[in-house]
Amino acid sequence: MIKKYLFLICLLFPLLLAAQPVNYNFNNYTTENGLPTNAVSHVAVDSYGFLWLAAFDGLYRWDGYTFHQYVHEERNALTLDNNIIYSIFEDSHKRLWVGTIDGLNLYDRTLDAFVRCEIIPGDKHVPVNAIKEDKLHQLWLGCSDGLCHYNPETKRSAWFNDQPTDLVFCMDIDANNDLWIGTFNNGLKKFNQATRHFASFGHDRNNPASMPDNKIRSILCAKDGTIWVATEDHGVAVLSASGALIRKIEPLAGSGAMYCLYQDKNNTIWIGENKEVISSIQPGDSLPVTLATTCLNNNHEKLGSILSICEDQFGNTWFASMKYGLFNTNANKNLFSNYLFDPGFEKGVGSPEITSFYQDRGGRIWVGTKGKGILQFDPYHSVVKPAIPELAADYIYDIHDDKDGNLWIGSFGRGLLKFNPVSGKLTSYKHDPANQHSLIFNDIKALLLDDSIIWIGTFGEGIATLDLKTNKFADHKNDHRFLAILKQTGWINHVFKDSRNRLWIASYSGLTVYDRNKFIHFEHNAELSSISSNSVNMVAEDQVGQIWVVTEAGLDLYNEGTAKFTHFSGQNKLPGSMKSIVPDHKGLLWIGSNSGIFSFDPRTKAFKQYDVQNGLLNNSFCLKAAFCTREGKLYFGSPNGFCVFDPARLTDPAIPSYFYFTDLYINNKLQQPGVAGSPIKKVLAFSDSIQITPNQSFFSIEFKAVNLFAPAKTRYCYKLEGLNAQWIDADEDRKVFFMNLPPADYSLKVRYTDMNG
Repeated sequence: MIKKYLFLICLLFPLLLAAQPVNYNFNNYTTENGLPTNAVSHVAVDSYGFLWLAAFDGLYRWDGYTFHQYVHEERNALTLDNNIIYSIFEDSHKRLWVGTIDGLNLYDRTLDAFVRCEIIPGDKHVPVNAIKEDKLHQLWLGCSDGLCHYNPETKRSAWFNDQPTDLVFCMDIDANNDLWIGTFNNGLKKFNQATRHFASFGHDRNNPASMPDNKIRSILCAKDGTIWVATEDHGVAVLSASGALIRKIEPLAGSGAMYCLYQDKNNTIWIGENKEVISSIQPGDSLPVTLATTCLNNNHEKLGSILSICEDQFGNTWFASMKYGLFNTNANKNLFSNYLFDPGFEKGVGSPEITSFYQDRGGRIWVGTKGKGILQFDPYHSVVKPAIPELAADYIYDIHDDKDGNLWIGSFGRGLLKFNPVSGKLTSYKHDPANQHSLIFNDIKALLLDDSIIWIGTFGEGIATLDLKTNKFADHKNDHRFLAILKQTGWINHVFKDSRNRLWIASYSGLTVYDRNKFIHFEHNAELSSISSNSVNMVAEDQVGQIWVVTEAGLDLYNEGTAKFTHFSGQNKLPGSMKSIVPDHKGLLWIGSNSGIFSFDPRTKAFKQYDVQNGLLNNSFCLKAAFCTREGKLYFGSPNGFCVFDPARLTDPAIPSYFYFTDLYINNKLQQPGVAGSPIKKVLAFSDSIQITPNQSFFSIEFKAVNLFAPAKTRYCYKLEGLNAQWIDADEDRKVFFMNLPPADYSLKVRYTDMNG
């Protein structure tokens, strides 16, 4: 389970941005949602798909489902030598090394255990603060007793020290295979492997071109050949390959330790600073920019005190914080831009529920909300702001504009509203008991501008119209054209005009179509070809003129020849309740539901689900709150904000997965390799077969496909050949049980889906 936050400070104080900001959607893992600790000092990934976390209470491995902790055990030599973890590194041979306050440890994957490595004769304890591998595949350790070269094959160490002995805190290796070493208080050192010589770069208060500080916290050998050095109290120094100072970057907070430097695959340089929100330098820029809390980006006020950053093979970038746990962002998930209020900005007021969208002739996006009035969204600068002060606390359900640029607004309680964006004039049309030609009801759910007529869907009194030429309202009480059926369908959700000039009226009493001559009403009944539910939420038309309807029972296709409906929920694994539907420019239908957003191809009947695992702000979306702009962007409203995305940019990312049989239980007891009575000599992932005796006949086997992109989307089934003829769906805990099997040879096979099913 992940915890997502998105904040919209600029909803009340818009940010005037010169260019559209980079979109980062961050997930936060803390002790509130499964992370064992909020103080993570280092994060690393291995080639087996696992994420490794260093803390002061042990080492943690995450597979997307559970965190497994490794700790020191006093009487077990196959455990870590200490619980205080300083460094984690996987070398080119896929060996995982762990540096602790007491020394170096090598992880034995076959036994799920550790080998303690002696790097100083006599088993002297020495903190290993950093681990790196050079281009010759040599392992280097940055230790509190200096620089160490460790040979895993011979298990011998060679030590190199400048005078006095350096406490090596961090290091990196440049393109020439030279080591750049950051010390605790002796400045920056460069170790030339060819000459075995140290060059020193220290702070000199009389030399402005010297290092700004002698306490070094992080080093980055950038891809362009420059050397970036983060200091304890005086920002970042950028050096040439020879060590000459190019420029200095002052701490963004004015003071404070610069904890880490990292350059990602897109060449963005990230800077983690003590007690401050992380900052970044985009390619082509020279100065860092703090990850701002804007209407687009989320969770940034907590993305601080970052100690370590890494990228994995699933497209994630991981950020370890000393105070706020673990964060990640994924480029494939960042295609969804999520916009919300800051839930804590106004006491007692949460994020707005979004009800409607409209794009006016000038390209501006108008957003209707429940209780927050109308918002105006500038998609080019990602600025959201209140649009009409007089409606700041109103419930708005629909918005359209006319040929003169006026906005027509359907509200709850305030009737029909006309707003002139130029003059700011707001005109209200409300029910007047003394005027039979006034609006019939003040609660309006849907609007449709149809030449000089506005069709008005009320929530209680059916359909009404406003004739813009006469400025009079017509309804079932004052106009005989409005049949009794329209009074019965009093609670209107949506009014839609198709390419044949027909009107489709979706209500909680079924679906009505008006062909300009007569009204035809459809209700759900016992026939399978009737509409799936009388609670009809929205209507859409695809590129070939087919009418699609979403109801509280799913998706229906209207058959023009038979006037019947075909249902597409249930059998297609689409959700039963659907809230909104909108076609894109490529012919796909997009559906909002309480299970995320679905794309549906009317030609192939194929569908695809997008949810929080894909980067959406949540899985719940509101009735009728879906819109496609002229540029092809899709907007979906949720109970706490809205998301925007370009469907043309959504692709199926090539996400790897790593399948393992993980655990064997006999009589509900976990079996460990090499333990007396255990049938396994290696962990299950490295075992080809196991032999079970008759007194071990009640056993279970666990398995998983490691996928840190969207593990919840993976589904499993299994078959024990020799026992099962058919594949059997596995439970969510990915464990299968067997008992009293007849003596024989069996093969356990597991199939699993990728993130797209």
